[in-house]
Amino acid sequence: MRCSWPGWGIAGAMAACASAASAQTASTPTANPPAQPLPGAGSKVVQPLTVQAKRPEVQRQIDRKSYSLANDQQAATGALADVLRNLPGVDVDPQGQVSIRGDSNVTILVDGQPSPLFQGPGRAQLLQQLPANAYDRIEVMTNPSAAFRPEGTGGIINLISKKRTKPGREGTVSAKAVSTDGLSGNARGVYATPQLTLSGTLFAIHNRLQRDTVSSRQLVDPLSGDVADIGVTSQLTQPLTAWGATGAVSYQLAPGARLLADVTYVNDTVTGLSPTSYRSNALTGVLAQDYNSREATHINAPIGNASTTLVRTYKGDDHNLTLRVGYSSYRYGVDDQSLFDYQLPVQPDLYQDLFNAVSHRQLDLKAEYKAPLSPTSRLDIGYDGELTWDGSDNLDRLGTSSDTAIVDGALDHAFRFDQSVQALFATYQTKLGRLTIMPGVRLEDVGLDISDTDIPSIRRDYFEVYPTFHASYALTDRIDLSASYSRRVQRPTGQELDPFRVYANPLSFSQGDPLLAPEITDSVEAEAVYTKGQAYVSADLFYRDHKNLVSSVTETFGEGVLLNTYANEGHSRATGLELAANAPLGHGLTFNISTDLFWDQISVPENAFERPSSGAGATVRPKLNWTINPTDFFQLTVYAKTRTLTIQGYSEPLTYAAAGFRHKFNDRLSLDLTTFDPFGTLKVRNLIQTPDLTETDNIALHQRSVSIGLTLALGPHPRQTPRDFDFGNGGAPGAAPVGGGAAPVGGAPGN
Repeated sequence: MRCSWPGWGIAGAMAACASAASAQTASTPTANPPAQPLPGAGSKVVQPLTVQAKRPEVQRQIDRKSYSLANDQQAATGALADVLRNLPGVDVDPQGQVSIRGDSNVTILVDGQPSPLFQGPGRAQLLQQLPANAYDRIEVMTNPSAAFRPEGTGGIINLISKKRTKPGREGTVSAKAVSTDGLSGNARGVYATPQLTLSGTLFAIHNRLQRDTVSSRQLVDPLSGDVADIGVTSQLTQPLTAWGATGAVSYQLAPGARLLADVTYVNDTVTGLSPTSYRSNALTGVLAQDYNSREATHINAPIGNASTTLVRTYKGDDHNLTLRVGYSSYRYGVDDQSLFDYQLPVQPDLYQDLFNAVSHRQLDLKAEYKAPLSPTSRLDIGYDGELTWDGSDNLDRLGTSSDTAIVDGALDHAFRFDQSVQALFATYQTKLGRLTIMPGVRLEDVGLDISDTDIPSIRRDYFEVYPTFHASYALTDRIDLSASYSRRVQRPTGQELDPFRVYANPLSFSQGDPLLAPEITDSVEAEAVYTKGQAYVSADLFYRDHKNLVSSVTETFGEGVLLNTYANEGHSRATGLELAANAPLGHGLTFNISTDLFWDQISVPENAFERPSSGAGATVRPKLNWTINPTDFFQLTVYAKTRTLTIQGYSEPLTYAAAGFRHKFNDRLSLDLTTFDPFGTLKVRNLIQTPDLTETDNIALHQRSVSIGLTLALGPHPRQTPRDFDFGNGGAPGAAPVGGGAAPVGGAPGN
């Protein structure tokens, strides 16, 4: 930003700019305003002083941290997974699974609202495909307030889309090519008048994933007690294609009343080919099996949502009533065809065609009222309703070939799972001198109906209270202290509740448990932050207690068969320290580092699948930003993670790097060059250790790549600078998202 106060002198100008020092960063110089006479100084002319302040990359509110993407090199042409990896405390593994401080039960919102893209089984794939350039910033809430739904024991990631609050038009077009057979492109645009705003997004992506897996197992023969060594190797080649469109409209019905609506459709298609070799050193008995298989998989996942929001604003700061209705759905259909060629024992080949379709429909209803009660206090109350209808259908054909395969009625089933969540919430925030507190409470009544083939229907109801508390204290002008408490829940999914034993192949089955209880997490945090200009240092101490763990466990089912099931097994505790620092080094260099140090303890009953265990770990993310000159920017990021404890074993350390270079030809056109894992260090190794099974999986992901991208700004006045942080749980009422709100989902303001 630029602040000019003629004749005030340096001290006066700096004081006047202090309250705006966290605003925009000017990317190109502009002419100073004309010189003006100094008041009371006759004809003396004093040149105006221009003070340029740089926008900070991190902003903190009492219940969240907000990270700007303005200086993230990956945000221009990279995917959402690329930018999430750079955030302190957030981890995205090479398969696209998101976790916060080691907890993978993370809720992802768009502008404070649920999105079907990030709820279904295809979330990990979409995060690695969807473009990130429609987002201004990302909020991370490790202890969300009661105004947010408590799902996600790890916390909430809130994607804040770019918005335009002033009349005009703007847009961007970008394209990227990746050395691993990847192409992507997207176009976004917005047209705004004082009364009406129209926006839209189009995107298309093609990518190819490749994964080689080598597994070593040791199984015990249930008859002889002998141990058999088994080796399984597979190679997966998986082309991915996704395209989508979104549109949004914002209309000023009357002074203080605005109507917003958005609609989204995305289609994700995956085809995969995976040859597999299974070898056992047992020559007799049930574990003596050798075969080769060839698996072809086709996945189609159409996703859609629509919502409408009415925002009524009143006099006072952030004083409004929001009414929202949203409907979303997705269908995840998988057709898996495999041919097993047996060498041992001597038997006919097996051909199987397994079709599974998972469907999800969701209706969201929300009414929220925010009001200032005094100059230093405010109230947020509301109702939040969620109705979901889930289903899963299996149709399996078995035979010796595709011509002889017939439907196996014993393997087919239809599963239905309906759930309603009715909630009332309230938070109260007040400032007492240097101290700000925000207590909150959420009351939820949950009802669910479960039905499956050949079993009676099951009805369950339960009521839960979710208290929250946040406090912050300004110790000095540069040191802030904060503390928070939050209770969270992870409700079992339909797959985890489905009691039917689902067939995968002759040696692999999966099964859920309809009596699973929700996982409850109590989380406590305390943080200290020191800030001086663009430099900051923060230390966040956290403790989490997870009860009724819903865990995926693997057990032997006899005769070499493995059963993957789900169980409420004991509880776990996690204690850790998150350290983050950012320091300008001069000459355009900025160094940023975040480190998570943690201690995990998993306690389970003696009759469970695994003995109690504990272990320490750490994650380190150093990042170097270098503004070489006004047109060139370089960024280097390194990721390192130590061994991580799991309920049945552990995952070995991970290390990889990413680098990028951006060149601005002018204010409209820029070029981005990025490389991921340039040294080829990314390797995944997981171990399972139980009394009946020992398994080691070595996975080569082949994600080493180089990409090149171009971004073109459209419109008469391309955006010159990053926007301010627009706090308020997703933007001020009436702010219209650029390009439909997100890539590709639009959203409305509010929680």
